Amino acid sequence: MKNPKFGEKPTITVKAPWAIDKTRVKVMTEGNGPVANPAYVFVHYQGVNGRTGKVFDGNFGSQTTLFPLDQVVPGFTKGLTGAQAGERVLIAMPGADGYDSSGGNPQAGIQVGDSLVFLV
Repeated sequence: MKNPKFGEKPTITVKAPWAIDKTRVKVMTEGNGPVANPAYVFVHYQGVNGRTGKVFDGNFGSQTTLFPLDQVVPGFTKGLTGAQAGERVLIAMPGADGYDSSGGNPQAGIQVGDSLVFLV
């Protein structure tokens, strides 16, 4: 992954098919602001499906999006809990922490079992 300047759209390359066994988080750029509110966050993000290597969602280049952390996939919550404002975090999660419990997300091309990668 190329780590662009803050706010610029990233390029995330996933050699598909790719999968991971548990949610893992890597801080790409340290934050220097307050710790994220445990209930919600305002973020820029991009999501890539590990099975296809394709971007399925994101909002870089537009306004941040508000996500209540109790209403997102478990891997997203795990990856952002305790993050600091200004931090850039890479989150990789298996389907169990993604969309498996909802039967996948057909509109986004996500099947049960798909591993996901998010840059937030």
